[in-house]
Amino acid sequence: GWRLIDGVHGILGRETFLLPVSWETEPHAWKEERLDFPVFSPLTGKLELRYPLPFADSPQAAPTAFSDDFEGPGLALEWNFRRSPTQPFLDLSARPGALRLQLQRDAISDRVPSGFAGIRQRHFRFEASTRLEFEPAGAHEEAGILVIQNDRSAFLATLAGSDGGSAQLRLQQIFQGQNKALAELPFEGDELYLRVSGDYLDYRFARSGDGSNWQELGPPLDGSALSPAVLGGFNYTGVYLGLYASSNGKASDNHADFDFFHYAPAAVDRNDWYHRQRQRQNQQHSPE
Repeated sequence: GWRLIDGVHGILGRETFLLPVSWETEPHAWKEERLDFPVFSPLTGKLELRYPLPFADSPQAAPTAFSDDFEGPGLALEWNFRRSPTQPFLDLSARPGALRLQLQRDAISDRVPSGFAGIRQRHFRFEASTRLEFEPAGAHEEAGILVIQNDRSAFLATLAGSDGGSAQLRLQQIFQGQNKALAELPFEGDELYLRVSGDYLDYRFARSGDGSNWQELGPPLDGSALSPAVLGGFNYTGVYLGLYASSNGKASDNHADFDFFHYAPAAVDRNDWYHRQRQRQNQQHSPE
């Protein structure tokens, strides 16, 4: 099923919902063959927020935080790639404790495998961050963190080269074949942390030099651009967050190192979406 924002925007894509079902037989005595049919949530006739599980000693838990410090021999199973890369582009052994991404020629908007490793966005309110070490060799090279729905819609916060030779922080939006620069700032300092946070349809990127003191990177972004209702078509997968490295059409042997990737929900109440929906429905139907 889908939990739509404001009944329209399917940011999270498909999710699994579990509810009790009982089978009943048609009560019509005059029928020679009486069929069985399913009754969903038979006690109340509606989908409840919580049900007792029919398994002993099995607590009900919701998806929580995810963190990978890249200390193990392989990536955690939560990591996904786009279009099954035919050539290996990541390395966990080149610098132990970091994920090294080799810059790929193709960009995230190209309909081919790209230098991207990500996880699915699990919550409407979340925060994700990473620490990046990267020295771009030219204006075409970039690496950072991104939010993506598909080839036609993504937000990118990257450290990139420039025509003048100095590195810069760049915030971009890809939408329906157009690449729009939203912010470009000079990069100052030796360390770079990048963060993206989401609050339903409000997405924000930030940067930091120490991982504690953050500054906004560009304006707040309208997440409806990531919605299938706006993009057209039907996308079951939902939004992904992840790490990215590209040389944007030119050959490169450069790489970017990521020390960690941390993701955590930001809402205190696991039923935040439900209460938000109810509040908005009540506001729409309340008398003026």
